[in-house]
Amino acid sequence: MTMNLSGKRGSGGMINSKHLYLIMYSLFLLLISNGEVHAQSIHAVPGTFHSKNGYDTETGSDALCWETKGDTSPNNLSKTELPNNLVSGFFVSSGVELKTGCPKGMNVTGYVPELAINEKRRTETNYTYRVAIELNITELQGSEIISDKKERAAIQSQIILCKTGIVGFCSPYVHEQAANRLDALNITEKLRFGDQHGGTHVHAYGDFVSVPLGKSMGILSHKFEMDINVRVNDPGNFFAIAAVQFFMRNATNFIKYDMANAFNTRLLTYDTPPDLLLVNNGVAIVIICIIFVAAVAIIYLLLCTIKHRNNSVMELCQGAFLIVFLTAALFPTVGSFLLNPKNDVYCNLQGIFILIPLQFMYAITVARLWRIYAVMSPHIKKGKLKKNSISGYIFDCLTWFSSVNLTSCCQSSLQGITSTPRISISRLQLAKVVSLFTLPMVLMQVLRVIFEPKILAFKFNSDQSVGRAYCKSPNSEYGPLEITSAALLLGIFMFLLFMAYTSRHLPSFLNESHQIYNAALITVLVVAIGIFIIIITYSTSASPDAQYVLSVLIVICVTMNMSFGIIYPKLKIIWSGQKVVISKLMSDERQTLQPKDDNERKVDNVRVPIPSSFQEAEDAGHSWQPRTKQTSETNPTDSMIWVTDNDSPPRSLVLRMVGANEVLDQVTQRITSGLQVSRNDWEDIRGVCSDLGIVFDSRVKFEWEQEEL
Repeated sequence: MTMNLSGKRGSGGMINSKHLYLIMYSLFLLLISNGEVHAQSIHAVPGTFHSKNGYDTETGSDALCWETKGDTSPNNLSKTELPNNLVSGFFVSSGVELKTGCPKGMNVTGYVPELAINEKRRTETNYTYRVAIELNITELQGSEIISDKKERAAIQSQIILCKTGIVGFCSPYVHEQAANRLDALNITEKLRFGDQHGGTHVHAYGDFVSVPLGKSMGILSHKFEMDINVRVNDPGNFFAIAAVQFFMRNATNFIKYDMANAFNTRLLTYDTPPDLLLVNNGVAIVIICIIFVAAVAIIYLLLCTIKHRNNSVMELCQGAFLIVFLTAALFPTVGSFLLNPKNDVYCNLQGIFILIPLQFMYAITVARLWRIYAVMSPHIKKGKLKKNSISGYIFDCLTWFSSVNLTSCCQSSLQGITSTPRISISRLQLAKVVSLFTLPMVLMQVLRVIFEPKILAFKFNSDQSVGRAYCKSPNSEYGPLEITSAALLLGIFMFLLFMAYTSRHLPSFLNESHQIYNAALITVLVVAIGIFIIIITYSTSASPDAQYVLSVLIVICVTMNMSFGIIYPKLKIIWSGQKVVISKLMSDERQTLQPKDDNERKVDNVRVPIPSSFQEAEDAGHSWQPRTKQTSETNPTDSMIWVTDNDSPPRSLVLRMVGANEVLDQVTQRITSGLQVSRNDWEDIRGVCSDLGIVFDSRVKFEWEQEEL
């Protein structure tokens, strides 16, 4: 606090004689008063700068002390009542005296709560201020501290925030001044906690503290700290002080002592709470409707899959895993509403209901690609997916892992991964591969919930006037476990895309490998475009509606695309009632192809009679062979390849056709791309086509031709 004593200057820049006289007169009054100023009534509490080093001086930091003598039995009408919370009916008898300095051992210090970097104090928010109090009654008048409270030796502390520009000097008596002014104007205020009293200040009281100090007891000093909750409801700049008051009694009257000091941070600014941008209710309702429709669609696929689980199509595709796949897809679809966080629970459930099921879906899809490879690997000699390629080696490693006996895993090794061709893939083996890719994500999410529980926080713009809700780890925006979880999901996603691309031309039942590749490719495009739009449109000042809608649509597109891309073609075949002819090359579950008896075979849940003139033989991949007498001589018909209407072509024929198709496809792509075809490629084409023609001319027999004969 400073005061301008110079007044207006004349044209020569000198202080005029009138103002010089006033300065000299003020100094004279100060000398004769021995540096102490006396207040005549509570209506004119002296707000001076005459302490030695108090906070009322230019750079002072010491506490200020006031002493007020009075009694509780008014016998003089001129006495002024001083309302307080410690001694009721206290009347001032000889004014309020501001000391030039507090007695030795008396001090009060206030500490402003620390804020985070760039954080602002907000209105209508409780903050905890700390007050440190030191008492020593050695030099005080009176024998002991007293009060009307249950704690007979109670004192009370308070924090006063004086509004700058309105209050001249912030002292403990600002509150009484405002109360007297309002009484004189007959104004009654109904104040909430944090409201400005009289439009000049905000005050907050601390709890009553019992301090049993007494000269007769020999207890003269005491130190303690206490916390006081402060709330300011209206924005503005405030000068903050911490104050403490208590009463003592001597032989003749009561003596009230007040002590106050400015906080370590004197000027406090309170701003209105930022405008928190939330998802519009209309947008939230639309998203809920979209989630509902998507969930119903997936549930429909799930129910249809369960209904037709005994169909030959589902049995050959291991329908149990398709049911688990759709169940996993349902969780992130329904749980996508959690992407609009409203509390800490929303934040912590995101990983459980979205990340883990998505990881599970991708793991099942990778396992299905591996299953196709494992069934086909004994027959792959050259082509798009070579057994010595990176993808082929990865699939071979998965084959070895699925074959490891967990009870004797130490005896297993990578030697001879592909030494034994796999013809069938059991559910246990498929489950092992799925677990290999899923369990790390489950572990990460469990650890994250335990050690890095996410909390709801707000991210503000540069001036902290606008903010948006987001989920963060306790110590940083993204914790290491959360980053690891995201890396796992991205890793399996890219791994799936790579394996789907390299195996997209593999022969598979109902062309499933190509379906998986198409679904994965569409998923990549949707996710990439969606995330790109989210990044370029993100702003703390922009509405979160667009980001929320895009995030939900990305999750739903991923689950719907993968579900319909893989499941729907199978259901479509079932609904059409078409006969399904299972290639001997793709079959990995022989039991589903075995006839019920010697005269019929079950295809698509329809028993197809086997002509009596043919029998099923293991050679040439379950091909149809005519019944002949067994003789010691080799029968020419044993080497014939029979093709029927109701069964797939024999494996030996299909292998030749696949090999020819691969060579033709490679050469055709080079020709259509404008590339030169080598002589070896032309010779390969001539060779495979010639061999295939010889086989069809000399060995392939059609069932219908035999029936016509």
